[in-house]
Parts: sequence; structure tokens; C-alpha cells
Amino acid sequence: MQLVVDFYKNAQQKSFIRPDVKIDFLLAFSNQIIEMMKNEQLMAQYAQPQYFIIEAMNVMFYGITTGDE
Repeated sequence: MQLVVDFYKNAQQKSFIRPDVKIDFLLAFSNQIIEMMKNEQLMAQYAQPQYFIIEAMNVMFYGITTGDE
């Protein structure tokens, strides 16, 4: 777990993650992704588990909007 915390903190220091985002929120969000992977109906929509993880990470880091507005 400390490895993940250090990763997020390092990303914040390098301005990859906004400084106002709480590390605990990122950890909780990551834990929810793991819980979501237990949902068979949800996972059935993805050919591989890593495709779900990529989508979840994209939502986490980029949101759900296209950025075109």
C-alpha cells in the first residue's frame, strides 16, 4: 500500500495530479475499482479485465467529458 501512496505523492509533486486531490480519495477510488471488478455483469462487458482497468483509470484521471465543451 505504501508503494501506491508514494506513487500518488510523487505524481502530485510532479504536477501530474492536482495538489488539491487527497491521496486518501485516490486510494478509496482505487479500492472501489477492485470492488467493481467483482461484478460479473459489469466485467462481462470487457474482453479482458485490463480493458476495464484502463477505462476506470481514464475516468479517474480524465473524467467523463470529451473536453470539447
